[in-house]
Amino acid sequence: MDVERTPRLLIDAPGRRWLLLILLAILAAGYFGVFAVFITASRDFIDARRDRAALRFSTLHPVSVPDRILFGSKRREDGLLGAGWHFAEADGSWSGRNGGGLFIALRPCACDIDLTFNLGVFTSKQTAENGLEIVVNDKSLGHIARTVADAWNPVRITVPESIAASGELHIVLQVDRAKLAFSRRLGEGPEDTRCQVGRR
Repeated sequence: MDVERTPRLLIDAPGRRWLLLILLAILAAGYFGVFAVFITASRDFIDARRDRAALRFSTLHPVSVPDRILFGSKRREDGLLGAGWHFAEADGSWSGRNGGGLFIALRPCACDIDLTFNLGVFTSKQTAENGLEIVVNDKSLGHIARTVADAWNPVRITVPESIAASGELHIVLQVDRAKLAFSRRLGEGPEDTRCQVGRR
């Protein structure tokens, strides 16, 4: 009587070890690939969620011109801070990334808008100069060079009426070099003003 036998894998013991090693290497490569995609995509997801929340908050709390916006751990205006900022501390909020955004919804104003920021840009002995670019609604409004001597001076820009007329400002403060946690801190300065919105 013929009994059908289950076919065996015709690979000798050393060959099976190599096959197992190759399969484990493929599995590890796949795992690290998925992990890299997850890390990248999750950061984008978190940034997008923070931007949506800040846009929604700004829409519910429009700013009249002139006004001052103060950032700090006990201030509701921190809701205006989008992607790129750490949670606020008592003296403001800080970012260790190159770009940090904030959203400001404006009540109607047929005028140019002056914005003044009290902020610090990271400088040190190794980074004696650093630049700050201000982008509003995807348009660059200027690049400011900062040194150790003036890293904490207020930053003033004018938003033309053609941009301000939209009623919603998405402002991105972008440094050339983000080195340490305190690359850019919004909220510190000689005055109590964190961001001042004025009519030009």
